[in-house]
Amino acid sequence: MPTTLHLPEDLRRAIEAHGERGYADEVCGFLLGTGAGNEKSVTRLKEIENTWDDSGAPEFEGVGGAEFAATSRRRRFKIPPDEYLAADREARERGESILGFYHSHPDHPARPSRYDLALAQEIFPGYSYIIVAVQAGRAADMTSWVLRDDYSDFDQEALTAP
Repeated sequence: MPTTLHLPEDLRRAIEAHGERGYADEVCGFLLGTGAGNEKSVTRLKEIENTWDDSGAPEFEGVGGAEFAATSRRRRFKIPPDEYLAADREARERGESILGFYHSHPDHPARPSRYDLALAQEIFPGYSYIIVAVQAGRAADMTSWVLRDDYSDFDQEALTAP
């Protein structure tokens, strides 16, 4: 069943601005808000520093292999577990939930990569994944995706302004 993610225009612009500020590296953050059934509404964002280790440390090698781990933050992002716990606690205190994540694709389309899929399958299934393409330092296309129930791939979800 198709899902819809409602993203207010000011939060859309904030994601785009974050992507532009962080260019040419990937940027990332949390989507916080409320949801019922197949409708989710983003009410806040939480920017997170991309802590991907450019040294090629094997932390994610089990997810995507040595090639995955060896790629730089220009093509990968990492949200530390303590940031996830803090965002979850903060959201619950406000009657919200973590709805998903956003990240940028510098000079690449706003479509999930095979690495995005591998990460979602292992770490964060069931959330919305907004991707903003940033071309030559300027935000371009923005899309949102949800991992299929069988974990095989993403389906694009409607991304609308409330």
